[in-house]
Amino acid sequence: MRAILPLLLAIFLGLTACSPAPAPAAGTAPLPTCARTSTPAPAPAKETTAKEGWRMIATLADNTTLNDVVALEDGTVWVVGTKSLPPEPHCPTAVGVVWRNDGTTWQEIPAPACAETLTQVTASPEGTVWVTGKNEGKPVIGGFVTEPPCMARWNGGDGAAGKWAETKLEGEPGTAAATAGDELWLLTRLEQQERSVLTQWTAGRPSIRKLEMEPAAVAAGGDGEVWVAGTRPGAEEDHSAKRWAPRLARWDGVRWHDLPSPQIPLPRIPYADQYEPQPSLSISDLAVLGPREVWVAGQLVWCGQDCDDFHVQPLLMRWNGSGWSWRFGAAEDEPQGRELVPDGRGGLWLNNWPARRLTHVSGRQRTTLRLPADLAAIARQPDSTTVWGVGTDDGLAVVWTTGRDT
Repeated sequence: MRAILPLLLAIFLGLTACSPAPAPAAGTAPLPTCARTSTPAPAPAKETTAKEGWRMIATLADNTTLNDVVALEDGTVWVVGTKSLPPEPHCPTAVGVVWRNDGTTWQEIPAPACAETLTQVTASPEGTVWVTGKNEGKPVIGGFVTEPPCMARWNGGDGAAGKWAETKLEGEPGTAAATAGDELWLLTRLEQQERSVLTQWTAGRPSIRKLEMEPAAVAAGGDGEVWVAGTRPGAEEDHSAKRWAPRLARWDGVRWHDLPSPQIPLPRIPYADQYEPQPSLSISDLAVLGPREVWVAGQLVWCGQDCDDFHVQPLLMRWNGSGWSWRFGAAEDEPQGRELVPDGRGGLWLNNWPARRLTHVSGRQRTTLRLPADLAAIARQPDSTTVWGVGTDDGLAVVWTTGRDT
């Protein structure tokens, strides 16, 4: 419990304050609770116009990193991230942050207490919002302890009246997809078992779904469908062409349907005339435009000569309901985060974070544009062409958008 005087000082001076707590049990109890530095009200940003109508429309706070964004059909936008705190003895150095825009103004929402860094936010068609997060470590008497990752469901309400239903997770959360009703599909990475699992959460109850793949990305389709993309299990021990063949599966609400894998020939590999490199495939995201329009983003990664460096070959694949097509991107020296988001016009946005580069895919046409800020995540408002992006620009948390009239 916070003492009254430090709390008053924190309110009037806007400083982080630590207060004495009841005597803890030796070796286990946490140290005093630390108040969070107040976040300034969002200041309107100078509009920065880029190709394809992208513009920066708001700055939310300094010393804040935004990690993800989701937009609801009614125009409400949620963003999550983490805020760095001034160093204080025995206090955490970061806290999770949540912002919400009701279509007019931005408001900071009290974040769930179970995570120092909020990594993802997702929402169901009805507007139920979930966030996931992780912790770097909290001080306790005698050292530090790392709390497990968590997810939290927003129970509604405005401002401080709203509450989060928090649930601890066994593994670090990955991508998530929300379907109709109170249902969330979440990928988690179990590091000790060196594998990822897909869990279906229904009314707060988990059910692990077994797949014939190592799942890497999950997305919701129409009519309660769920799509999962990944790689073949045990690929590390396989040196055949099947080693890096991607996998795709669809959940129809009752059972899984495995789709055939594409037979993609390997591109020309550097130093192939000197040794036989074995590429590995990683899947970064997938986007479902319809049952006959599913896109998967990934990359081939292989060790350079003597494994002194690595080479990366981006790969974009499309399933049309009966077969695959694909296209390789230009080779790169390091992996990039690749996020796929429908543009609402039958095309896609491909976020090449942290390269400050967006690619617009429309039919056979590819348009690349560069932005003066890192966009960590992008998301489309359902049933519209409005796409939102969040990121960081010179230490400021910034919000970008395209497709909006205002």
